[in-house]
Amino acid sequence: MLEVGPGTGQTTLPLARRGLDVTAVEMGAGLAAVAARRLARFPRVEIVEGAFEHHPLPQAAFDLVLAATAWHWIDPATRLARAAHALRPGGCIALISTHHVAGGTRAFFDEVQENCYTVHMGEDATLRLSESDDVPPGTEGIDAGGRFDAPAVRRYHQDIAYTSAT
Repeated sequence: MLEVGPGTGQTTLPLARRGLDVTAVEMGAGLAAVAARRLARFPRVEIVEGAFEHHPLPQAAFDLVLAATAWHWIDPATRLARAAHALRPGGCIALISTHHVAGGTRAFFDEVQENCYTVHMGEDATLRLSESDDVPPGTEGIDAGGRFDAPAVRRYHQDIAYTSAT
């Protein structure tokens, strides 16, 4: 599989533990170095430093192209064509994105919006947290150009309680 933007390897590690072959292309030198150290004991994992948009990719070499919270950083003008080039016929692209969304009670959320977002980020409404159902699926353009079938979208909601120690 080809992983786009593995960062420090948070998603790569469980895949490596399952014995998967992973080629991970990471643009940040520091992040690539951390990922390489974390994954050094997995001989089937290769961390490559470089930009996905420019790194030479073999044609039809991968069954899966995965981007876990990194796809939005990749140039929209080239990312789908590059992923399609690297995939074997019948291969899949998997895009994982995470979003902080409105949570807690309505009163708490409204107070946080007013006292945190407005005070510290200005009046720009786009900087405020959305309701989870208002987050777009992130599949815009996936099936354009006939490179991919219509995307399947899965949403997983998770509440995370933060403490002052977190």
